[in-house]
Amino acid sequence: MLIGIISDTHDNLDRLRAAISTLKSRGAARLIHCGDIVSPFVVKAIAEAGFEECFGVFGNNDGEWLYLTENFKKIGRIEKPPAFIEMGGARFAVLHEPMPDDAMAALPVDAVLFGHTHQPVLKDGKPVIVNPGECCGWLTGKSTIAVFDTAGMKAELIEL
Repeated sequence: MLIGIISDTHDNLDRLRAAISTLKSRGAARLIHCGDIVSPFVVKAIAEAGFEECFGVFGNNDGEWLYLTENFKKIGRIEKPPAFIEMGGARFAVLHEPMPDDAMAALPVDAVLFGHTHQPVLKDGKPVIVNPGECCGWLTGKSTIAVFDTAGMKAELIEL
């Protein structure tokens, strides 16, 4: 199963829709958001994509927790990080802000997913460590996302 991974959308609906289109065209059935959605209306755009399941964590720029939580209930759930979930047969640690590399590498999961830095990271291993970078493209000028394949426990970074 392919799972889309995004982070740091920061209200950029155009880039979010491009990310969703790319993920759907690649066959991603589920979505994980690593925080900094920012406004609740962004969740509506995610809901329109029709993913089977969505999960997210709050980021440091997510101030409207009440309505983000309410809107997320329509598509899945959102929690305070760190969150430990299972999706598509894989175990994930979902963070917004990264932990030290050795701490992330020691987590008993298949993959550690985080955002916050706006810089894409992909480290193969057990666990796979992934920062999809910034979907919004505001800071780096590059809009990036990732997909995780649960069949091979591998991730791929994608520049939009």
